[in-house]
Amino acid sequence: METGLPIGARLLRRALSVLPRRLQGHAILRLDPLLRGPCIDSSYGVPFPYLSERTEASMLYGLYEADDWRFAQRLLEPGDVAVDIGANIGWYTALFVGRVQPSGRVYSIEPFPKNVARLKLFQSLLTRPSLVQIIECAVSDRTGRETLHLNLYDAGHSLLEHRGHPAFPGQVLEVETTTLDQLTRDLSIDSVGLIKIDVEGAELKVIEGGFKALESTKAVMVEITGVGTETVRRSTRVCGRWDSSHSWLAETQFD
Repeated sequence: METGLPIGARLLRRALSVLPRRLQGHAILRLDPLLRGPCIDSSYGVPFPYLSERTEASMLYGLYEADDWRFAQRLLEPGDVAVDIGANIGWYTALFVGRVQPSGRVYSIEPFPKNVARLKLFQSLLTRPSLVQIIECAVSDRTGRETLHLNLYDAGHSLLEHRGHPAFPGQVLEVETTTLDQLTRDLSIDSVGLIKIDVEGAELKVIEGGFKALESTKAVMVEITGVGTETVRRSTRVCGRWDSSHSWLAETQFD
């Protein structure tokens, strides 16, 4: 895997910089995967491995959930502890490491084995791999085993059964589960700077299994998708803001 942006991607970035950001995004998602092979880029403070895929192109060029990750970066400081629940391929984990290094810690929690392999690849690229601890399980409202419903379109799998959704045709995987409260006890975590929860509709399960841990957390980011929105609203008193596009819930206190 090539280190640094290949010349084709560097030229594309320079050529598109004069365009409005919206037009940059459209062009990048179409052209970048054609010009760039897998590469390792350190634009965000740590080396991160990118594949030639549309979503990963938007990450590489800073277009992916840009307002959300900038918001997250403002919440974290060097030395903080961050917890990434539903880490997927590790992009937010990498951003968090870039903020909390050299003395902080990021706990990256992900149940799907292929995603865990990507997380381990990222960890292996770090000068200090101990900045990240990867935990292969799902976070839920109980410990044990549950069914993970696999998303065929991307790596966003879910503990919820999305009946009738074309991305979830019925392929499943049994995975280990724990609760957020149990996890923080097992890891002896006393306080957390930021918890990010993005588990494709099962966010309420994470919250209901983590009220004690959330009490000692400075800030929380939750992505609310579809059926999760109203149930999470009923379970929380919001002190921050709701984003109109992704419904991120930040700086939250829990009743």
